[in-house]
Amino acid sequence: MVIVVRYFGGTKLGVPGLINAYKTATRDAFEQGQIIEKKIKHFYTLIYPYLQMNQVMKIMKKEQIKILRQAFDNQCQLDITIRTSQSEALIQQLEKINDLEIRHLYTR
Repeated sequence: MVIVVRYFGGTKLGVPGLINAYKTATRDAFEQGQIIEKKIKHFYTLIYPYLQMNQVMKIMKKEQIKILRQAFDNQCQLDITIRTSQSEALIQQLEKINDLEIRHLYTR
């Protein structure tokens, strides 16, 4: 989708002039623009007892999961982000851990 905004500059272009102005602006945007690929990621919070830390961290390391924030106490918490393509397999592994709560925060 292309959106072109034209502010009136005091000159009436008429229909053919407007079509040409919009066409030229669109062509310039495509020629000068860059394609940026972004992967969709899911953000989760994992809450689990301290005794389950080794199991959780082993999975994080094995799957190379990016940890955004961590807090360790009797109840530990990890905020993580994972690619959509990884999420189902990772969730299945984590669900096997006793007393682990998985909260899906958002997708971006």
